[in-house]
Amino acid sequence: EQGVWELSSLATSFNAMSQKIQQLLEHRTTMLTGISHDLRTPLARMQLALAMLPEDIDAELRNSLEHDLNEMNSLIGQFLDVGRALGENRLEETDIRDALRGLADDAVRGGATVEFVDSGPCRKEINRLALCRIISNLLDNALRYGAPEPILFDYTCSADELTIRISCLLYTSPS
Repeated sequence: EQGVWELSSLATSFNAMSQKIQQLLEHRTTMLTGISHDLRTPLARMQLALAMLPEDIDAELRNSLEHDLNEMNSLIGQFLDVGRALGENRLEETDIRDALRGLADDAVRGGATVEFVDSGPCRKEINRLALCRIISNLLDNALRYGAPEPILFDYTCSADELTIRISCLLYTSPS
């Protein structure tokens, strides 16, 4: 922040902006973690209420409610994990191929048709939890809102870049 007045002023402004952005990220992470934690109490009450319902309630309704509550609990757990990871900004040497293959395998075990293309070894220093959360979300969205055809899931890796592609395969019959 020394030198010509204009450059010094610009450097000071950039540094101040950088500090404000860091504070905003910290506040967002704290808020995300707090909200996720606070949702656990009403969810526990809902689970208790579900357990106390009469036995003659429609089994399909009960199973549907249990499934929804379990999914909400899982999402909250994931948000808490991501909030902690964002707060720590924990970077770790990660085998991208293994992480992505694991996500594709999880989707297949869940009944999806996912075509994973292994593009070879790829190691990056990243926040593994955040990457897996993002990719898992994209896979879920592709499966939920994409075409009923299989999902193509592939990646390319170079020394300074990683590209991950998730796309719905659309097959048309020859005319």
